[in-house]
Amino acid sequence: MNTTATVEDGFEAYYAEKLWQMIPPIYRLEDGLAAKPHVLRSLVEILARQSALLRRSQDHLWDDAFVELCNDWAVPYIGELLGTRLVSATNRRGRRVDVAKTIYYRRRKGTLRVLEELISDITGWDGKVVEQFKRLARPRHGLDPVPSPLQGRITGTMPGGWADLRQLQGGDLADSPFDEYAHLADFRQHRGLTGLYNIPKLAFHLYRLVAYKMVDVTPFARGGGLDYSFDPSGRNIPLFNRHERGGSAEYNWEAWQSAREWELPAALRCRLLGESNFEFTSDNIDAIGSLAGLTVGEDADLRTLIGWPIAGESRLKATLADLPNAATLLNAPNYVLFKAILRLALVADCGKHALLPETLTVQVADVDVAQETIAAGHLAGLGFGPWDTASLPAEKNLMVDPQQGRFSFRNVGAPAPATITTQYHYGFSGNIGAGPYDRRAVEDVAPDVTVSGGITITAALLQENGVLQLNDNRTYDGLPNASAVRNMTVQAANQTRPYIRLGMD
Repeated sequence: MNTTATVEDGFEAYYAEKLWQMIPPIYRLEDGLAAKPHVLRSLVEILARQSALLRRSQDHLWDDAFVELCNDWAVPYIGELLGTRLVSATNRRGRRVDVAKTIYYRRRKGTLRVLEELISDITGWDGKVVEQFKRLARPRHGLDPVPSPLQGRITGTMPGGWADLRQLQGGDLADSPFDEYAHLADFRQHRGLTGLYNIPKLAFHLYRLVAYKMVDVTPFARGGGLDYSFDPSGRNIPLFNRHERGGSAEYNWEAWQSAREWELPAALRCRLLGESNFEFTSDNIDAIGSLAGLTVGEDADLRTLIGWPIAGESRLKATLADLPNAATLLNAPNYVLFKAILRLALVADCGKHALLPETLTVQVADVDVAQETIAAGHLAGLGFGPWDTASLPAEKNLMVDPQQGRFSFRNVGAPAPATITTQYHYGFSGNIGAGPYDRRAVEDVAPDVTVSGGITITAALLQENGVLQLNDNRTYDGLPNASAVRNMTVQAANQTRPYIRLGMD
């Protein structure tokens, strides 16, 4: 047992007094009057300390059966019961974690949760496991589980049923871990996509890239004051989903569920960013009224929709258009009421709610462009390409193309470029060069001059024999010639990736 820790349970004083009272009074009196007083009392206190240790050991005996609560000496015994190969005894925390993780795996052996966690534990990547027998086209029977609300959420195709090809997003998801189509059984040997769909097969979909979060970035202006690229260099780069697996669900078995598309570090699909589902409840109708104001008739109209799920903004518009007060619900001044509906009736279980504004956002004068005014679409060249201004609804102010990493303002005046910043995620295979990850070696080099805010770098700021540090992710212009360089360093601060545009070559 660990006896070095200070314990304030009062056991030593309790047993010392209890043993002391058991000694006849004459001996206690003589102990105080002897030439060497309190020898007997010291012996009693030694016995009391040992009695306290024994009592604590007895009280802790139940806790020693659990690796989370046991003393260090009990960890190897629990590991021996499991047959685990213990790590070095010098790493006491690592040994405890190793035994605890082994118990965790044994209790949930063969479940999807453990299989998905093994991807991360073994490779360091993220991933999703799919049971291929659930993808087979076959008649359903009474032993099949009841389809969950998430099945067929995009295409409306139920497990084993005919594919609804009218939903284009279903084609984007084909052969991915989120494929909703049913497949015929393939009994060939598994090689690539051959032999993939069969009863005993499990498909492990791995995501080896890392999603890095960039904040307060200066976008690249593509001309006209309306079109921009998220990447400060002006390149077309795919934006990525952020890596998030539901927070506390990782530690709560009941709350755990297999990863959803927006929780995995992969290139962000345009249709996923635009996926919006709505549902009216008494609470959100009250919130809409508090935010934008509702007349009695408008409130009554919205309450007739309580409990009816509505997929997509176009379906929402069509539904509201059939109500008696459609004119004011859809065309209030500046679309205030309709924007409040778009914001507050949006359900959490859809791409737009999950991705905005945490995964990406555009800020004008440090204020986020509102989620309900952002639309997803394809931006080709400097204009809309297949989209045009008439195609963008009047209540939308920003079109985002996540597959090319572009955005364009519409239906508003051109904001001042200096006031626009972005937040987004990009994908890369590892921590190389400057980036929003921990590079503590940078902190070992104390800078002589630090700058921030995306200012223009002048010759006075350059340290021809020192270190100039850029402290944020902004774009810095005008790096001039340095004619007397002896030992000049320009570095990015830890966890930042600024961008420099050279003023001269």
